[in-house]
Amino acid sequence: MAKVSKTILLGYNKCIELAIKWTNILDSFWHKDEKIPKSALREDVFTPIVDNLESSDTDKTLSANQGKVLNAIINGLSTNHVGDNSDLGNVVLNGFYPIANYPVGTIHIDKNSEWVGLYARITATEWLKFETQDSLETYFDSRYIKKLDTKKFVDEDGLTLMEVPFNEKINLHGVKAGYDLAKGGYYLESILDAPYLDAIEPVSMLPSTTQDIILYGSSFTRSTTVTTENSNITINNIWYELHVELKIPIIRLNVTSTSVEGDITFIIDNGKKEIVSGYFSIILGEVFQPTVSDWINISGATPLSTGSIGVGSYNSYSEALWDKEFDYTKDFMVSFKYVRSPLGLPNDAYTEPIIRLLSVVDDTEDFGFVTYQNSDSFYKVFYYEGGTLRYGETIEGGVDFSETFELVEDITVSIKFIGGYYSYYHNDNLIKIRPYVPTHNFKLMFASRTTNIKDIKYIELQTP
Repeated sequence: MAKVSKTILLGYNKCIELAIKWTNILDSFWHKDEKIPKSALREDVFTPIVDNLESSDTDKTLSANQGKVLNAIINGLSTNHVGDNSDLGNVVLNGFYPIANYPVGTIHIDKNSEWVGLYARITATEWLKFETQDSLETYFDSRYIKKLDTKKFVDEDGLTLMEVPFNEKINLHGVKAGYDLAKGGYYLESILDAPYLDAIEPVSMLPSTTQDIILYGSSFTRSTTVTTENSNITINNIWYELHVELKIPIIRLNVTSTSVEGDITFIIDNGKKEIVSGYFSIILGEVFQPTVSDWINISGATPLSTGSIGVGSYNSYSEALWDKEFDYTKDFMVSFKYVRSPLGLPNDAYTEPIIRLLSVVDDTEDFGFVTYQNSDSFYKVFYYEGGTLRYGETIEGGVDFSETFELVEDITVSIKFIGGYYSYYHNDNLIKIRPYVPTHNFKLMFASRTTNIKDIKYIELQTP
C-alpha cells in the first residue's frame, strides 16, 4: 500500500518505452533506510563527498563532516513510495496515459511527445491535467521550483524528480498549492493575474517599416500571446525573454507597418486578456514621452508612469512641468488623453486649462486644453488660444456625468503645428484650423485640480 506524505512530486520523463518509463520512475523513489545510488548526489545541490577509494577497497571511513552531510541527505529523503510493478493499474486517463497507483497529492509531468501533460491526483478519483508543454512551463517553471527545492534526487537522461514539502501553502509561478481537507487533500489553483503593460519601447515606428519592439509589464509567461485587430500592422514573431539587466520577463515582437498612420491596440493574453492602447503608434515622426523623472517644478502633482501624470489630492491644485523644449522651427504635434482620477470626476467648477503650452521666453500661456462638466450630464472638451476659450466639442450620451466622461476618455486630443498653421483634433476629427506662426520654443505644463492625463506625446513630424 502506498504511503502518503505531504509532498508534491514533479517528474520529467522523456523515455519512449513505457516499461522503461515506469521502471525509471519506480527506481527513483527511495526509502530512508535504502541505499542511495552515488549518481544521485548532485554537486550543485549537495556538498560533494570525495571518492578516493582504491580499486581494491569496498568501503571508506567518512570524516565527521562528510558523515553529517550524508546523514542530512538520508534523513531528508522522501518516504512517499509510489509502489512497485504490482501496483500499476491499467486505467487510461483521457486515452493519453496509463495511471499508476499514485497516492493522493502527487503530480506526474510527462514530456513524452505522445503523452505531453501534467497529471495531478487530488482525490482518490480526481486528476488534474494540463494539455500542453507551454502550460507545464507556465504553471511549473523549474526556475521558481528550484528556489523551494531542498532535495534533488536524480538527474539522469530524460528523468528528473524533485520533492517540495507542503507544510505550508506555496506559490509556484502562478499556481497556489496547498493541503486542505475541505478541498479533499492537495489542491492547485491559478493565481496568475491578467497581463499588465507598463511600457512599450520604442513608442512608435515609421510607416512601411519592419522592426522589433519590447513590451514591459507583469504576468507575462512563455505561453502569453499578443495580437492586434489593427489592419495597418502585422505581428511577424513573438519571443518571451528574461531581461538581462532588469531580471524581469519581457515580450519582444517583430512587427511590420503599412503606410497608414495611427495608434495601435494590442491584445495580451496569458489565459486572461488585457486590451491596451495608447502605448504605440505608427507615425511619420519621432515620438517623445515624459518619464516619471522628466517632471520638474512639481507641486502637488503625482507622476504616475511614462506619459501619465495625476493630481495628488482632489480639488487641490496640482502642477508640474515637463523638462523638455518643443522646437518651434520644426513641424510638430502634441497629443494626450484625459483620464478620470481615482479620487473623483472632473469638477464643473474648474474651467482653467489642464494642459498648457507655455513660451520658454516668459512663461506666457499660448495654448491651453480643458475638459469640464456642463449641464444635463454633458462634458465640454475645448482649447484656449492666448488665454481665450476657443473651440471644441460638447460630449453627451451618458445617463450621468460618470458615463459621459467614459466617452471623453476615448478621445485623443492633439494639436499640430505645420507650415504656418495649427490644427486641433479629437481623434482623427479636425475641429479647427487657424493661421499661426510660432516665434519661440514651447514647454508643457500640467495644471489640474481633479483630472489626470495619460498618453502625453510630443512628436517631431517628418515631411512625407
